[in-house]
Amino acid sequence: MPANPQHQYSLIPKEAASQDGDDNRNSIENSSSIYDSPLVRKSSALGKRTTLVVIQIGILVVYTVLLVVVGIFFFPGVFHNLRNPYNLKYNAIQDAYRYQVREVDYNFNSTNPFKGAPIADIEEEWTRLMNGAHTLRVQEADMKKMNMSSIQMSDGSGDYLAVPISYHMLHCLYNIYRYNHPEFYGEDKGGPDWIVKHTDHCIDNLRHFVQCHVGTGFETWKWLETRKLPWPVVSTEEICVDWTYFDSRVRAQSIPAVDMKTMRNGKLVSHPKYGPVYEEDYYNHTLAA
Repeated sequence: MPANPQHQYSLIPKEAASQDGDDNRNSIENSSSIYDSPLVRKSSALGKRTTLVVIQIGILVVYTVLLVVVGIFFFPGVFHNLRNPYNLKYNAIQDAYRYQVREVDYNFNSTNPFKGAPIADIEEEWTRLMNGAHTLRVQEADMKKMNMSSIQMSDGSGDYLAVPISYHMLHCLYNIYRYNHPEFYGEDKGGPDWIVKHTDHCIDNLRHFVQCHVGTGFETWKWLETRKLPWPVVSTEEICVDWTYFDSRVRAQSIPAVDMKTMRNGKLVSHPKYGPVYEEDYYNHTLAA
């Protein structure tokens, strides 16, 4: 006859069963006490804080990026690279400015095709440099971007006249050179008072130009066998505009020199009060009001 299940279970001593139950409860309590220990609680809290810090850093990065984007959009001048002039001001011919490093000889005894007492060859160099083929026609949109105004052409193009400022500085240098050699060029038609006034104007222009563009070279010194004091060396490497490239680009976009001289017989520009400008008007600087 099969044994009664209750009897089967009862075959286990009550003391042993009671002890096993206590052991199970103790095991559960011990495992609970492990998760409730200070070390585990500290580790859990640290993990939560780390997660919170990561989230906060992520939010900070997002806000920083948004702030920079908004700043660039509304205040572009603040974020511009001051070392690049075209980030500061638009230039209609900025592609003509190509830079190179070259040795520039500023020394007292240096020689070049423009230096020395005037002769036919030197005058030819100056004439080629100053022949007038550097007056540009600039579109109205570019004039607005440069925040400049000028005289509009009369050919219906809507373009305006403008000359890169470097050519005006060359004009000043050439006039100072002419005034310094009246034996070759003769006395200026403006007379002595005009020569002084014009020279002062040109020297001041060149001072402005130098202080604006500064240059990147250095004057150094050397010892001479025949001199106790240090001797200046002003031949130096400079970061220069490639003049040949710049000049060729300007002339390619410029109004022909003959047109500037003849004013296209009244078809180049027109004064709003006095009408078309002709070649002979070069000699009529001032008209009665």
